[in-house]
Amino acid sequence: MEVRPTRRYVKIWELEGFTDDDGRLLKVVLSPKTQGTGRFSLSVVVAPPGTRGPVHVHEESDEFWYILDGRGEIIIGDERVPVEPDMLIHGPANIPHQLINSSKDPLRAIFIFSPAGPEEKFVHEMASVR
Repeated sequence: MEVRPTRRYVKIWELEGFTDDDGRLLKVVLSPKTQGTGRFSLSVVVAPPGTRGPVHVHEESDEFWYILDGRGEIIIGDERVPVEPDMLIHGPANIPHQLINSSKDPLRAIFIFSPAGPEEKFVHEMASVR
């Protein structure tokens, strides 16, 4: 995939995304492979009501979620936490986690990987949609 020069703004609504097997829309906004950012990546997810991502682990990256809209819960290790707008959640590297939309409304969130890396599978998926 060609790396685009870093811009000072990104119109997220214009970005191509992809819908995963769970019905969630994912868009990689900033990453080393899309915008040339260095140490982190930023993506957005829109999870329809009743959807959940798979339980997974990032071996070398922390993941952070900022909840924009909607409600649900997140499981990080053995902890289950209700989420709502304007919450920031930290998922440390090597700890299993899962974001769940248990509400009747879409859940929109920004998620950040630091260091970048795990988003590369999403960049690949977005490229295959074209």
